[in-house]
Amino acid sequence: RKIVTTLMHRLPLGTMTVARRIPGAKETLKLHLEVTDEKVLFDFKNSDNSDRFAVTELTALGSCLWTVLALLGEDVPVNAALLEHFQISAPSNTLLSWKAPLGTERGLQTIVPAICETVVKAFAKLNPLLDVASSAGTSALARMEFAGGKKLTLHIAPGGGATATSAGSDALSVWGAGPGPMSPSVLETAAPIELMALGTHSGSGGKGKFTGGDGALISFRVRDAGKLAWMFGSSSVKHEGHSGGRSGSAASVEIIRAGTSETEKFDDVEGFAELAVGDEVRLFGAGGGAFGSKEDPKDSEASSKN
Repeated sequence: RKIVTTLMHRLPLGTMTVARRIPGAKETLKLHLEVTDEKVLFDFKNSDNSDRFAVTELTALGSCLWTVLALLGEDVPVNAALLEHFQISAPSNTLLSWKAPLGTERGLQTIVPAICETVVKAFAKLNPLLDVASSAGTSALARMEFAGGKKLTLHIAPGGGATATSAGSDALSVWGAGPGPMSPSVLETAAPIELMALGTHSGSGGKGKFTGGDGALISFRVRDAGKLAWMFGSSSVKHEGHSGGRSGSAASVEIIRAGTSETEKFDDVEGFAELAVGDEVRLFGAGGGAFGSKEDPKDSEASSKN
């Protein structure tokens, strides 16, 4: 309770209403934020409904809660003492209260990052020091099914948005369907592929005084015919820079067909492609937005004085 009390005292007090269109979708999130000494209320009751995707109310609350903790850089135990200070209003007529048969996986890919950015913007209007550049928030998703029966699911992580004081973080790893990052040997055992590159997509983060983080990159050659499907969610758009910083690049797929030098590039939110033996596939995670222009006016003024 002492930790939570200290946390609450660091939050800016007041009320703020913000709206954000979900990237790559037509629906809009509307948040009315109320912050007092004792409680934070996230009211989404005026948000749109959707017949395509949704998340549960608990998922929405978790997204809001972890965004606040990330903004303040706090590692706080999640127990009753913390949860009693945070409340969400997500009525059943909004896309933040799941009802079957809507797809929650698509909701996690699309809605959760939008919730996080909406919360950031609301708090930033109360205290500009809490603002950050835009980032995808969740990984792009790629699934492959091969003729021999093997299947592989990959999560291609995005880079983080920069802040007013630091660059955005690069994507940590390429994640498989299991509980942790996949090593090259695990990837090549899990599916008939020959790994060519596994790391970050250099330059995908936005340029600025503080650059956006680079998204992940995985490149491989197919050793068996198969099918590739992808779902980019919030990674399907360029994520905006802040205060003159440039946007990061969107997630994308490239396929170089066997025996050719031509590259097919796909950047649709969702898509599907047939793969033949020898095709090279490149999966790019989204880059984060930058914060501040590359040459800040204050820096230029200081340079001229020197």
